[in-house]
Amino acid sequence: MPNPSRASLAIFFLMAGGLLGSLPAVQRELGAQELPPRTQMPPGPTDRCEDDRVSERLRIPIGGADPEEAQSRLSEAGEAAIQGEDDRARSLLQEASLLDPTSPEVAYRLGRILETTGEVARATLEYCTYLALEPQGPDAPEVRGRLEALVLQDSAIPSSALAAYREGLQALQVNSFGDAAQHFSRALVESPGWADAHYNRALAYLGEERRAAAASDLERYLELEPEASDRMRVEARLRALAPGGPVSGPSPAVAFATGLLLPGMGHVYTGRPGRGILILAATASAAGVGALYEEVDVRCRVPPVGDACPPDQIAGEVRRRPYLVPGLIAAGAIGVAGAIHAATTARSDLVVSRTGSGGVELRLPVRSDRSVLLGLEMEPGPVPSRGDASWAMRLRLLF
Repeated sequence: MPNPSRASLAIFFLMAGGLLGSLPAVQRELGAQELPPRTQMPPGPTDRCEDDRVSERLRIPIGGADPEEAQSRLSEAGEAAIQGEDDRARSLLQEASLLDPTSPEVAYRLGRILETTGEVARATLEYCTYLALEPQGPDAPEVRGRLEALVLQDSAIPSSALAAYREGLQALQVNSFGDAAQHFSRALVESPGWADAHYNRALAYLGEERRAAAASDLERYLELEPEASDRMRVEARLRALAPGGPVSGPSPAVAFATGLLLPGMGHVYTGRPGRGILILAATASAAGVGALYEEVDVRCRVPPVGDACPPDQIAGEVRRRPYLVPGLIAAGAIGVAGAIHAATTARSDLVVSRTGSGGVELRLPVRSDRSVLLGLEMEPGPVPSRGDASWAMRLRLLF
């Protein structure tokens, strides 16, 4: 009588669930091997307003603030500015800022005169101080505009280049590689020394399979950023892009090998996790049903009562797994078919041919110059002990 082991089935489904749950993590790990885009924009106007510097600027002197004396210095600075005495006006405004650090008017006036004399960093600090004191003040819009101009002056990146860079990032996010390359090229025309623009344009070129152009941009990126934190990863990608290096994009050999190692993993590697999960589930179900389903024939000393033998009258049991061989064969066939499909969808240079004995031969390029091929032969043949049809598989490297 059929008697599948419930405990065994529960263990099987827990193991299958664990494998399925691990697929997203494996996919993230594989994806991490690719170069991620550089999405951080250069600092904006208010990003230069460091809180600790502004806090230091607003610190009240030990003797306390003197707003009246600060106002007097402010009036004198206005008269000096009218008379063209910029140096004296700046000195008076600096004295006023020490007498009353919390005066937004002093901060604004001092920022204006520092901007006029070309002291960008100090003018930026005074404008940030004004915004910290009067974020909605009457001069706040003008101050933000002046801050933006100072930041652009300091970074040497024109606003049109920033706009083109932003459009390039948006195109890159939706895999519109041609548009992204054009936008980053526009940004580089106006700012040729922008390392991140070279890096992101290389990613766009990679999406278009323009390997030489991508390598040139990555080399330029490393020249501009010799201490880049991702230097080792970029150098590894450059080695892959060199003539005779590994094939760009998902490798059919890796897709096939990972698909054989764990059914469905080849599709995860090539960016099709949904199909990979289906193949893994089908393979695990076929193997699980074959291995865990069993039938038990009970020899009973007395006639069974209601198709059940009393426990004390059981003379013996014979256990069989009738679906073990078919289940394992089905699981193997699904796994191999999935690995082949993953390899064929990885790239179009997989070669499938028939052998003289009726088998199948697959050749997968490991190197872009095809000097190394991974060969797989599958030949039909009988199993001596059973006489059933089966397949023998052989793997070999061709140089």
